[in-house]
Amino acid sequence: MSFVRCNVPVQYCLSTPLCLLLLLLLVRLLVRWVQAAKAMGAGEICLTAHHEGGFCLWPSKFSNYTVMQSPHKHDIVEAFVKSCRKYDVRPCFYIGPNANGYFTQVLNYTTEQFVTAQLGMIREVLTKYGFISRLWWDHYLDACGGLSECPACRNQSDPTCFPAAWHTFASLVRELSPNTLIGTGPDVSHSGGGETGVGDYPVWNAANATHSGFGPFGRLFLPREADATIQNPGDAWFWKKDHAYWNATTLWNHYLLTVGRGENFILNLPPDTTGRIPDEYVRVVSAFGDAVRATFSSPLGSIENVTVTCDYPIVVHMNESAATVDMVETREDLMSGQTIAKYAIDALVNNQWVAQTVHGETVGNRIVDAFAQPVVTSTLRFRCLDAVRETIHIRSIKAFKSAPPAA
Repeated sequence: MSFVRCNVPVQYCLSTPLCLLLLLLLVRLLVRWVQAAKAMGAGEICLTAHHEGGFCLWPSKFSNYTVMQSPHKHDIVEAFVKSCRKYDVRPCFYIGPNANGYFTQVLNYTTEQFVTAQLGMIREVLTKYGFISRLWWDHYLDACGGLSECPACRNQSDPTCFPAAWHTFASLVRELSPNTLIGTGPDVSHSGGGETGVGDYPVWNAANATHSGFGPFGRLFLPREADATIQNPGDAWFWKKDHAYWNATTLWNHYLLTVGRGENFILNLPPDTTGRIPDEYVRVVSAFGDAVRATFSSPLGSIENVTVTCDYPIVVHMNESAATVDMVETREDLMSGQTIAKYAIDALVNNQWVAQTVHGETVGNRIVDAFAQPVVTSTLRFRCLDAVRETIHIRSIKAFKSAPPAA
């Protein structure tokens, strides 16, 4: 997944040539943004429809701080969604309910005015542009915070005060678009590593409350995800000239530490001051995407839809008499619940079973075991060593030979 932010500070958005240039180029460059996401294999791209400063990239009826007050009067959000539909990438919006510096610092809104306007804008983006895959909410369940404070509350129990007001926003989304994910938010949990691009392990997707209490017997199902910016080392989310950036090999490693652990990987690709995603970033993510496709498009051997007791080994035969294997992807059928707590993978080498396990605990949505060295084998064996229920349900086990990027 790709997460793109494009923002200009509050004090510059309506008055400087930089912002005018950015807005003029955005529409032309939206296709390029989506093409970059597609090249890396992303299923979703998230546009910052309004960041915490409050500037809206669409003509909102609830604010006079939008593209319509700029010299370039064009609905950027509409053009973005059209580009996503064209390339079959799901559209997502970053639009935080509890942060809008323009409303707080310029218009001096009361809490009631603030919440009414923010709800109105959520309604607009969910009803004007067709189905939106996700809303990204920073600071979920927090009071006021981030880069821009929301109005101060005299009475914290007031339903227009945060954190109490979060429930009102979530209810509106459920009413208008029940299948839109809210995450980070009530539907998706961020991994514990912060913005490092490293997922948790072991991974249980069941929880007893949003973002807490994970374990095999939780009442809620929450996908997990980790995010990072390509501008690392240094964790720079807004574009900086000559900043260091990850190469394709580093992205590959982070892919295995997130998607390879059953989580989503969100990568920030910041446009520069012309609105372009830098060519060097596009080259990197394209090489990374090519490596993912080359590795995982054609399994060397596989088995699907297996239901057995935990103590019963599952054998996977290669398509040919023997194959060079260095990765195994195992997935549980989560429609039947996540059950496996410990497992082992062995390869048949010279008529002997040789252990190849790398992770060995939870499986869940997906686990990729990348062997220390490739092995030539005709058969793999998956052994469940411990499970929270007697029966396990395997969606698939697939063998691969990796084709990592050259650099």
